[in-house]
Amino acid sequence: MTQALAAASAAVLAIAASDLRPTVGEPVRLFAAWGGDWPAEVVWTGVDLDQGLEARVTPARVGPLVVSAGGVTLTLDVQPAADTSAPLVRPIARSLPDVDVDACRDDRYPALAGPWVVACSPTGRVDRAVHLGTNATVALTDGVVAPGLGDGTLLGPSAGLWLLPAPSPVPDLTRVIDGVVGPPATDGVHGVFAWAEHVEAFALTDRARDRTDAAPLPWYAAAVAWPWAAWVQEGGLTGEDVWARGAEGAPIPLARTGRSERHVTGDDRWLAWIDEEGVYVQDMARGERRVYAADTGFVFGLGLWGPVACWEDRGALRAGTGDIDVRCSDGVDLHRPGDQRAPYRWGPWLLFREANRTMVATVPELVLDDDDPRAEGGGQTVAGGWRGAHRDAPVSWTFDWPAAGWIVERWDGAAWVPGGPVAVGRITLTSPTGDAIRLRPEAP
Repeated sequence: MTQALAAASAAVLAIAASDLRPTVGEPVRLFAAWGGDWPAEVVWTGVDLDQGLEARVTPARVGPLVVSAGGVTLTLDVQPAADTSAPLVRPIARSLPDVDVDACRDDRYPALAGPWVVACSPTGRVDRAVHLGTNATVALTDGVVAPGLGDGTLLGPSAGLWLLPAPSPVPDLTRVIDGVVGPPATDGVHGVFAWAEHVEAFALTDRARDRTDAAPLPWYAAAVAWPWAAWVQEGGLTGEDVWARGAEGAPIPLARTGRSERHVTGDDRWLAWIDEEGVYVQDMARGERRVYAADTGFVFGLGLWGPVACWEDRGALRAGTGDIDVRCSDGVDLHRPGDQRAPYRWGPWLLFREANRTMVATVPELVLDDDDPRAEGGGQTVAGGWRGAHRDAPVSWTFDWPAAGWIVERWDGAAWVPGGPVAVGRITLTSPTGDAIRLRPEAP
């Protein structure tokens, strides 16, 4: 290997694939994280089309398929069958008249902190919260202009951490001085803060703060998918890029291309962002990067619930055939007269804005199938099942569920078989047959 090729190999830090379990004949996009000088010089092997930082491969046979970029390899587990497209889910919307869409100084709020709508009083600070399931309302002590949001949590750099429904911040947690360039990020346990020349990420109970040299752009929010922290950074020739740091603290260019990647957000083990071509949701534990073609615009970012992303869809607006709608990666489709904007998602709920009103839409049902990004289990994907395929081994899904009064049903090959109630909190649901499950409200 020449010295130049050796240097190029060392500069490839990781590979991600758009699907780790593709079927025969299904094109797979591959992405290399390039940590070297620009322009990138990635050397791919085992692929059909080399596009520099990206490559494509179409599996020809069932079984393991190994691809590599530089010295980094990735194995795809090619399956004998695949599910067909999922049907769209049409949620039912209502307004939230007590949540002022224009009161906040930072127009990214009102927003969702898990199942809580966090909003502003006439002070312009985020200082009130309304629970979508119970309608409980909490007035927050002092409040904060642009907090980081997690599941029932708010984080202000110098104000501290709120654990809803408590009205006051948790005492005696590490806080930071002012000077951050955008909203922080939190999962309720960890915090990520971005300054002009560095990023800090640490457990909020720690007194020491781990620092990574970086150049985060102002205004953009940081993101967390612990142990990963992420931010948007100017890349010069590459425009806006998404960078991340893991447990070891070294910065890694997660999405660094000639396109403009922005609006990074995180939940659980997933990080997501947008560019001019679409929406990207990456499983940071497995190296799978799901890609959803979309025309999202650039003002508002993504709503993220685990791997489920929701975005403003401007396709009809650009084509002159409609306006702005909201789409989600799990098939939830909000299509109404007028513009629907600023989506936030948690469980069955989708918060959005319409005609200067704060609105919430609730789905009538949610189906999780064996190709869902949260699906865990072995076996092969074989023909037959709710969408034409299923696994020949049990499948489980683990996620946060906020809504009381829902039940789970399982597809038995011919019909939905009723199951038990779905608990509120962190849950695991299993299909012994490796096929779909459905969540729906319990009949009155």
